[in-house]
Amino acid sequence: MTKDDPPPAKRILVVEDEFWIAEDIAYEIRMLGLDVIGPVESVETALRVIAENGEIDGALLDINVGGELAYPIADALLARGVPLAFTTGYDDANVPDRYSAVARYSKPVTRSVLQQAIARQIDS
Repeated sequence: MTKDDPPPAKRILVVEDEFWIAEDIAYEIRMLGLDVIGPVESVETALRVIAENGEIDGALLDINVGGELAYPIADALLARGVPLAFTTGYDDANVPDRYSAVARYSKPVTRSVLQQAIARQIDS
């Protein structure tokens, strides 16, 4: 890589178990010029992906992934300093207080919402 090469695209982990929603989110992220890690459809796989990937610039997590809560994924990302946002149907009352600083975006998420999430949570 030379000084004239553009910086590598940011890598966004997408954790979503509903195929069409996952594909839509991944497509919209790619349209923003970012790389997608995943989509990943289980807590176990997401934790393995986090352990095996050195560079994750941000993450978008559904809270309920295949019937499991994604909080272990959020904890692993936060421990690494990776900014994240929840994309979910859950309301604030169902999210533990320890995640009050994590932005929550209701599904379905549009490109403009993803752009906002990335600007607020990942580019900051």
